[in-house]
Amino acid sequence: MITVFWDNIANYPPLIFVFVFIIGIGTGIYGGYGPIVSELFPTEIRSTDMGAGFNLAKGTQFLTPILITLIAVQYGSGSGIFLGSIFALSVAIFIWTFPEIKAIDLENLEKQN
Repeated sequence: MITVFWDNIANYPPLIFVFVFIIGIGTGIYGGYGPIVSELFPTEIRSTDMGAGFNLAKGTQFLTPILITLIAVQYGSGSGIFLGSIFALSVAIFIWTFPEIKAIDLENLEKQN
């Protein structure tokens, strides 16, 4: 966003604080990964599954800007940004498919698995 709106930021520097705030919200959303996802896996495989998922996400985050740039060069920056919004929306939908874990006794959950 800072790159796209650089002309606006150059004319009105306090606007950078708005973008820093937006970045903070985006980062905070991913901060819930550990507490939410860790209870979905049995203890024996929790570290492996969480590590694999987290590193897969990091790999995707490496490739996504390259893909968005290629699309933006070919079809315009709006198309590249649109692709990023599709990724964000797909993650949000995926999170809603997780089972409800509120009020589950974890000791009994381990015995069931």
